[in-house]
Amino acid sequence: MPDKLSKARKLYACLEKVADSKDDDQTYDIVKKKFKRFFKKKISDVLFQTPLLHGHITDADREKKSTEEPKEDVPINGESVLLRALLIPTLSCSEKFTSVDYIINKLIDHVPEMILHNNKYTNEITGKVYSSITPLHVAVLKEDSKLLYRAGHMLTKKGDKLEHVIDKINGIDANEETYQNTLMMAGTPLGVATLTCNVEIFCLILSHFHSELTIVNEKGDNIVHSLIKCTHRNPDPLYKEKSKSMLNFILNMKWRECIKGKPGAAREETRLLLMMKNEEKLTPLQLAAKREQNELFEIILQHEVYCLKDSVDCTHNVKYDITEVETLALEAEDSNDKHEHLQTGRHESILEYVALQDTESAFRFADFLPVRKVIRAKWQYYRYLFYGWFAFHLVFISLLTVVALRRSKLVSAPDNSANSTTDKAIFRYIVNEDMFVTTVGAFGVFLGCVFIIWMLVRFIAIRRFEAKASPKVLRNFLIRWAMPYSNLAFEFYFFLLSICLILDFSLASSSVDWYENYFLIVAVIAGWYLVLFFLQSLKPFSFFTVLIQKVILDLMRFSFVMSIFLVAFSTAMSMIMQGADTTDDDFEHFGKSVVKMLTVLLGIGEMDIFFQARQPILALLVFVLFVLLTTILLLNALIALMSNSCTDLMRSQGGAVGSKMHSRLQKLSVILFLESYLPRCCCKEVGEKKDKYRYTEGRWRPRRILTNVYSKTENVTFFSRTSPASLWRQWFRKNKMNKTEKTLEISQHERQICDKWGQVDIVHIETEVVRHNEAEGNTRKLNVCQKCAKRFR
Repeated sequence: MPDKLSKARKLYACLEKVADSKDDDQTYDIVKKKFKRFFKKKISDVLFQTPLLHGHITDADREKKSTEEPKEDVPINGESVLLRALLIPTLSCSEKFTSVDYIINKLIDHVPEMILHNNKYTNEITGKVYSSITPLHVAVLKEDSKLLYRAGHMLTKKGDKLEHVIDKINGIDANEETYQNTLMMAGTPLGVATLTCNVEIFCLILSHFHSELTIVNEKGDNIVHSLIKCTHRNPDPLYKEKSKSMLNFILNMKWRECIKGKPGAAREETRLLLMMKNEEKLTPLQLAAKREQNELFEIILQHEVYCLKDSVDCTHNVKYDITEVETLALEAEDSNDKHEHLQTGRHESILEYVALQDTESAFRFADFLPVRKVIRAKWQYYRYLFYGWFAFHLVFISLLTVVALRRSKLVSAPDNSANSTTDKAIFRYIVNEDMFVTTVGAFGVFLGCVFIIWMLVRFIAIRRFEAKASPKVLRNFLIRWAMPYSNLAFEFYFFLLSICLILDFSLASSSVDWYENYFLIVAVIAGWYLVLFFLQSLKPFSFFTVLIQKVILDLMRFSFVMSIFLVAFSTAMSMIMQGADTTDDDFEHFGKSVVKMLTVLLGIGEMDIFFQARQPILALLVFVLFVLLTTILLLNALIALMSNSCTDLMRSQGGAVGSKMHSRLQKLSVILFLESYLPRCCCKEVGEKKDKYRYTEGRWRPRRILTNVYSKTENVTFFSRTSPASLWRQWFRKNKMNKTEKTLEISQHERQICDKWGQVDIVHIETEVVRHNEAEGNTRKLNVCQKCAKRFR
């Protein structure tokens, strides 16, 4: 046994020598002979033994001469001989390449199962078990189809071990942390082959290594999940195009000839890929929306799992499965059902992800047919509630404004002189004494308490829309605050308004000496600012509300930088102006100095006082430097920043289209705000529940899923070949919405279209008719009544 281990370690030493050698070295022939002699002795089983894989390469294994300098022992670290050979860097058509290729082929011929050798080890600090890279992973990354074909063919020869090989390859998952930002992030060999976007390698892993198509890694990601994550982390446009082609290749089942099985097995496994959830409880469609991969999202959305084109009837209905788009989780009708439900626990909606995206990405997702249909249907339901709330808010904030003005009236003002005995303001209309002021204040306290209690119920009981933009709490808060379609800022202002109303009434009714309507001032400002929350759903104001929220963030950053300069120059000017020959006390202390410099910055202050300083030249120099750095530099930078923000909001879609998209996304923001507070029974569920086969917890089960039916062919092309009369009937039935009894005359161009429909495919009939009418200067659409339609039946 020790002799076998020594000979096996010499193979590792030979590979070390090959890796260090140059192309003009004469050691390649010696190494080849040693590998040839080793396999002739038929002791290859020792290559898999633990004492060898966890041993060290010593100078005795290297067969060093006494004149050569000794080297340190090198640990093998569980790596197989084949893995060491594959990791040797070589140049194509060189002697080293030829020698390494000979060694690899020799290993594949004698021990083909070594390509699946998976080294597992335990981290001593965390205690987590990790799996390292295998020779199969390296071959896939190199896209060496010849090696994979040879290894798969040699494995197939071992028929008695085929089932064991299948189990072993499905158990391979390289999960080291260093792989997370590389193509190895998929873990499984099939997942890595998918991320290389090489169709040939993908088919070889399926056919020759018998990998399961639905295999998942440690995080529960299948090959589609991994492809979406890798595309998100790789900004290269060329790779995005490759990933789209690879996803189309997988979903269109072009690989089905690579596997043997029932005719419907490929279709079933493909559907299964799109229905599986990873450890984040996300399907590939949800993950594509969360990672803002709109092109991959569209490919998945148009698959038969989500897009069902029904051509049985004449209307060519398109049905979309909107379970992941709908904001509400699907509920089971029978609470005694022993089976697990389709949606359990936390449900993250695609609409929620859209609201957390920047403008350009949100525009793309909001323009998808199912997304905009769901938004439209929900808004039709919630708009009356929302506009009623808007009217109520306007009435209340107007009354609050009247009360604020009424309560500010004074009987006598406090005198700040030293000999004055009046140190408290006496108001004319006091809470608890004036009926109108007391009623409005008490009603404001009631509304504030209701909102705060409702907010607590939302966080404790409802717990809806908890998708996190980042796992870190602070970063998640900042991202939500900065997103243009997030409700976090408005929620804060509603909370601020509620707190101020409660504190104002409590302090005013208690007759606290120092209190002079401070919280009421903040409440009035917050209340009128919240009018923007209601205006955002109106198309003429939607862009301005988004712009105001974005500009406020720019102002916050600008104010921080401006405050640095203001404090610095106010301190300097306060020092210079001490002892000035003037009666003004603008620079008496630091606070007045800051106010004075701020007025100078805004152009409303006088600069004559600087000539009264003890050193007027120094004062003027500091003043000029202050103007250059603030008025000229920072203010112009603020203008450029605001202009850039405006451009970012409108560059994705131009003109009216951009305002329309902003309005749609603002309505989505309102919908999410309302549904986050309303109980389930008051929320709008879009679509109808139907029995479809879904994948849950590793099994196929019939479930009631949420679908939506569309009878209008928007951006969808249908193909059919039938007679002209039948095609006319189909198109007329689509236009039965027009109940007018007026008979329209069909033009000659429209008759020509009718004649050619029997020979070509139907592609947007309505669009084609309108185009021919425009050639005659007539832009009307062909709307016919029932009497006209009967002529063609």
